[in-house]
Amino acid sequence: MNDSREWARDALAAAERGDYREAVHCAYWAAIASLETRGVLKSDRARTPRESLRLLDPHPREQKLLREFTLLFELVWYGYRPASGKDWSNARSHLENMGCLTPSTVATANF
Repeated sequence: MNDSREWARDALAAAERGDYREAVHCAYWAAIASLETRGVLKSDRARTPRESLRLLDPHPREQKLLREFTLLFELVWYGYRPASGKDWSNARSHLENMGCLTPSTVATANF
């Protein structure tokens, strides 16, 4: 199982090679792993994204941050919507807002 730093590195590497779908996928899991590491969510790889959101009811700040990210992830990953550099930029912003990446991290994607 990857930790949030590994997932974030994988997201950055995928974005660097232009695989924005994989970058969004890895970024989402970086966010989930971060919430698990902080004890906000229990680790459960069988849980759906929507179940994760419901479990965040006692944590409204994290729930709000994850809600938009979950929609993006679901559209790109499960809905097979083609992912763009803009989607990666959006996912990256969510990671920064959730504390998984620092805004000073050098951008790796050219779009």
